[in-house]
Amino acid sequence: MKRETDIAWLAGIVDGEGCIAFLRRTDYGKHRLEVRCDLKLAMADKETILYCGDLVAEIVGDDGVRVFEERRRVPRARPLWRTEVNSKRAVNELLQTLIPYLRTKKLEALLALDYLSRSTRSKHYHATDRDRLLADLATRLRNGCGEARIEGQALLDQVIPSQASEGQGSEEGVTTRGLSPNNNDPH
Repeated sequence: MKRETDIAWLAGIVDGEGCIAFLRRTDYGKHRLEVRCDLKLAMADKETILYCGDLVAEIVGDDGVRVFEERRRVPRARPLWRTEVNSKRAVNELLQTLIPYLRTKKLEALLALDYLSRSTRSKHYHATDRDRLLADLATRLRNGCGEARIEGQALLDQVIPSQASEGQGSEEGVTTRGLSPNNNDPH
């Protein structure tokens, strides 16, 4: 495992250059919405992206981690390098590791972890209304909507049924334990 300073550095890169993306796709044949959560980093500095890729792979393993040069549409543009984490398990593990150090993307990470806590349990998980709401909030947060921050915090403060099934009380009485963007412990 990498040193704490390396993990904190990676969290800073995610805060500044990263994207915690909820991707929505409708499968019209089955009439359901698929929600996917990825983490992406992109910048022109190849060495930084390669180092990020190495750190991520060391934290989560090679499963679902890609480092590559993106083709640019503008011929004279500097090359853009990307690190992407596409596996639910890997995104979940990476965000769990980074959450104590995240600042500007902490609420997005908490929303993603809320979704991933349910979706990683089943191979054939079907998105719920809560997942759709999480995806919408994350998109609005990324676009700078201040109201989304308040709504996202309110959503995280509500009852989370998945905790009730883990023996932390009845559905009516379970609440998240202070999952605010300023807290360092998401559990």
